[in-house]
Amino acid sequence: MELSSRVEAAPLEIRPLLALMEASEKATIRLIKAQRDATLAPIEKEIERGMATAFRVQGKAVLAAFEVLKGDFPAPRIEEARSPEKLAYDVWDVTDEEAKARIVGVIKRGHQKAFTAAITGNQARFQAGFSFGLDDPRAVQFLENWGAKMVSAVNDETERILKHIVTRGVEAGDSYDRVAKTIKGRFKEFAIGKPQHHIQSRAHLGAVTESANAYGQGNYYYAREIEREGIHLEKKWDTSKDDLVSDGCQENEDAGWIPIGDQFPSGDDCEPRFPGCRCAVINRVSEIGD
Repeated sequence: MELSSRVEAAPLEIRPLLALMEASEKATIRLIKAQRDATLAPIEKEIERGMATAFRVQGKAVLAAFEVLKGDFPAPRIEEARSPEKLAYDVWDVTDEEAKARIVGVIKRGHQKAFTAAITGNQARFQAGFSFGLDDPRAVQFLENWGAKMVSAVNDETERILKHIVTRGVEAGDSYDRVAKTIKGRFKEFAIGKPQHHIQSRAHLGAVTESANAYGQGNYYYAREIEREGIHLEKKWDTSKDDLVSDGCQENEDAGWIPIGDQFPSGDDCEPRFPGCRCAVINRVSEIGD
C-alpha cells in the first residue's frame, strides 16, 4: 500500500508521522533520480557526439554508394531504372561496412558505461556485501545479447528511413540528384537536428534512449542478482511530473511499489518505455507486511 493511502486510512494521532514518512520517501526518490540523471549526463553527451560523427560518416558512405548505383543506371529518374525498394536495399547493402560499424561501436561503449554506472550506484546504496560488474560472466553475456538487439535496431531504422526517402522520390518523380540531396539533408539532420521539446536530433535521441536503456537494464539486472543473495527488492516508476508525461508512463507511476520481478502496467520491466522517455525506475528493499 502506498504511504499516501496509509495516511488517509490511518488514525488521526499517527497521520503526522506517516505524512513525514511520505515526504521523506518522495525526497529520497528525487535524490536518487537526480543522482541517476547526473551520472547519465556525461554518458549521454559522449554518445551524442559519437553518433553525430558516425551519422556524418555514414551519410557520406550512403551517398557514395548511391552514386555508384546511379552510374549503373544512368536514367534521369529513378522509376526508369529500378524499383525504389530494390534501389534503397542495394544502396544500404553496398554502403561501407566501416561506416555502419561506427554506430555499433559508439552505442556499445555507451551501453557499457551506463550499465556499469547503474550497478555501481546500486552497490553503493544497498551495500550487499558482494560486488560484480562487467567482468562477471553473467553480466557480460547479458550485455552482449541485449546490446546487440539495441544496436541492430538503430541501423534497421536508418535503412527504413532510406527506403522511405527513395520511395517518396519515386512518387514525386524526382531525379537521382534531388533524392541524393534529400538523403544528404536527412543525415545532416540526424547529426544536428531540429529542436523539439527535450530532443534536439536523432543523435541526441539515440543518446538519451540508449543510455537510459542500459542504465535501466543494469538497475534491473542488479536487482535480480541481489535476490540470489536473499535480499528482496521492489521498484517504483517515477515520471517527470509535467504536461509531457504520457498516459502509459503515468499509469506505471500510479501502480506504486511492485515486486522487482513484476512488470509495470505497460508491460515493461524498467525504463525507458519508448525512445526519449524521461522516466526512471527506483529500487528499494521490500517492506515487510506490504
